[in-house]
Amino acid sequence: MSMVEKREARKQIRSVLKSLSPSYLSAQSASACERLIATTAWREASTVTCYCSMAAEFQTRRLLEAAFEDRKRVFLPRVLSIATRDMRMLEASSLEAIDSWPKSKWGIPEPPTGASPTTLDLVVVPGVAFDARGGRLGQGAGFYDAWLASLGPPRPLVVALALDEQIVDAVPMDPHDIPIDMVLTPSGPLKLPISGI
Repeated sequence: MSMVEKREARKQIRSVLKSLSPSYLSAQSASACERLIATTAWREASTVTCYCSMAAEFQTRRLLEAAFEDRKRVFLPRVLSIATRDMRMLEASSLEAIDSWPKSKWGIPEPPTGASPTTLDLVVVPGVAFDARGGRLGQGAGFYDAWLASLGPPRPLVVALALDEQIVDAVPMDPHDIPIDMVLTPSGPLKLPISGI
């Protein structure tokens, strides 16, 4: 799949996301978060990764609240090198700590320090678009694909939370793109071939 096709797909979905009201974005994001919180995979996970949302992106605040309420160990990304796509997950101690972190060049809080996970049970990944084959179209920098590729076995369950507006028939995928295991939207889960739900 060409970079032009991926760029055009990102442009179209980003335009839709930017047109959504903040209240709609927040409510629909919270609804999809609740779907994940209700799964056995969430209940059984003791270590999870998540991300802090950009403005016109799926909002993860509700999931972060639930993770701390459920006493899970929570890890969030810190970009160490843009040139080499080096990203690490570092532990967050609380929502208050996250709110006090310095913002990255993308305007999202990034952990200044923290422990790295030795094992992970559940990984929540961001994305622009998703499909029912486990395809994920990210922001285009390749950080998550590189990080997911670096995880050794056993691989944790990789989950995407999305708005219904982010679901497409087919995500343009390249050989280096890592498929995800589960996609949950406000309308329910997508039936992925390898879905754990």
